[in-house]
Amino acid sequence: MQRQEQDPVWHSRRVLTQVQQKFAAIAVPVGAVTLDELTVRTKARSGAKTYMPSKPDKYGVRLTWPLVVPRLVD
Repeated sequence: MQRQEQDPVWHSRRVLTQVQQKFAAIAVPVGAVTLDELTVRTKARSGAKTYMPSKPDKYGVRLTWPLVVPRLVD
């Protein structure tokens, strides 16, 4: 139970880890890499949900993913 309290996606952690390892082996970024963030509004019960009092949508799940800008000139 302690593991479930600490990890909000404990039920799918094994699959997520395998997907991350496969992507890391295949995708090698060339160029500038940056992280993009997005908050998806939700009222669902979830440990991944965050509260941001200054935002119009106060409850949401924050998502982050890398963006790669390819080099235009070698």
